[in-house]
Amino acid sequence: MIKSDYGHINYPFYEQKLDNGLKVIFIPYDGVNESAIVYLSQGGYLHSSKILSSKIPFGTSYYVEKMIMDDEFKDELKKLDTDSYSASDYSYTCFQVTKKDDIFTPLTLLMNRLSSMRFDEEELDKIKSVTHLPKTAYDVTKRRLLNNLYFSSPIKNGYVPDEKESVLIHTTALKKFMSHYYVPPRVTLIILASLAPSEVIEKVKKLPLPSNAPTYSEELVFDEDYAHVKEEFETIEGEDDILMYGVKFCRREELFEHFGQLLFYSYEVLCDCLFNKNEEFQKGVYKVGADFLKAELLEGGEDTSLLLTFKTKRSVALLSFLTDYFSDLSKRIDSKRFTEIVDNYYVRSLANLSRPKDTIRNFARSYANNFPYTALLVSTSKMNFKSYKELLKEISKFPKASVQMKKI
Repeated sequence: MIKSDYGHINYPFYEQKLDNGLKVIFIPYDGVNESAIVYLSQGGYLHSSKILSSKIPFGTSYYVEKMIMDDEFKDELKKLDTDSYSASDYSYTCFQVTKKDDIFTPLTLLMNRLSSMRFDEEELDKIKSVTHLPKTAYDVTKRRLLNNLYFSSPIKNGYVPDEKESVLIHTTALKKFMSHYYVPPRVTLIILASLAPSEVIEKVKKLPLPSNAPTYSEELVFDEDYAHVKEEFETIEGEDDILMYGVKFCRREELFEHFGQLLFYSYEVLCDCLFNKNEEFQKGVYKVGADFLKAELLEGGEDTSLLLTFKTKRSVALLSFLTDYFSDLSKRIDSKRFTEIVDNYYVRSLANLSRPKDTIRNFARSYANNFPYTALLVSTSKMNFKSYKELLKEISKFPKASVQMKKI
């Protein structure tokens, strides 16, 4: 295995790609708990319009994940004193097992399930009934905002299907989806354990793996307009008084051409710099009688969007403040405060390295942008403030939309 120690922070990891295309990342760890993640470079939004000449409904990826890590399998892992976790994102899907020792016992069970999964229609219906709990005001507003930001990009639907969309999903689609995406070249194993690198590779080679037979896929093609939004403002009725404000970034490839890897470093501290830990922003929101609930950055494929959520009955005053605030984001933070936030990020990130579950999930998260987590945190800590301000100026120009939910 190839050893790396980005930033020389004394936290090395090892990488190797096997002949079948499977990628392995190994993180040596001397603690009690061991953890492993099966990472798939396939997010929850729709990527393929057809697989093996069959149309793949939106939400198929979501239900594959839910059925693999169902309650019965979680109970089986729990009997082995193993914690389990799974998640879908816009960019990837992952399955995690954590155990005090011998992580390869539960990992073997998980890989066996990924290799020989048998889907049952009745079980799928049960899982659908559980996931179709009433949507929160936040869920409803967020999906409406994404639909207003984007014209054709699949990110506009999120990655969780609603009840009507789920009716179209059957086990045949789940099987075809797995046969195309759950294959060794698309899988990365991230393992954190108290083993030698050579032991890890030998054990990995003995794991059951999905079939590597190629399947035909028809990629979903769309042409998004990144200079405009579909709808700038909309009012809907619902269960709460919420306003959600969204910024639609230009195509990722274009941003990367201008800013390079700075783009991904900046995303690590963007919400803290501009919102979560920004005194000007916090005071401004307070003055217009609003409660700031959340800032989130969504990434999927070529698309990135920034969403802010507020609780307010004074949407006009809040939107006026936000319009002014976003007119030039480079003026919203000074060098001193930027340095403080970046330093704090670095300290918190180092602390995460002492927690196995957090460490390995951060490696998975950063891997979506092809960065080892340690490289990301070190590079972010060395960001240039002047270059960062240039990026903020660019973000200020991006098109925006908002959705107000009024309580019935």
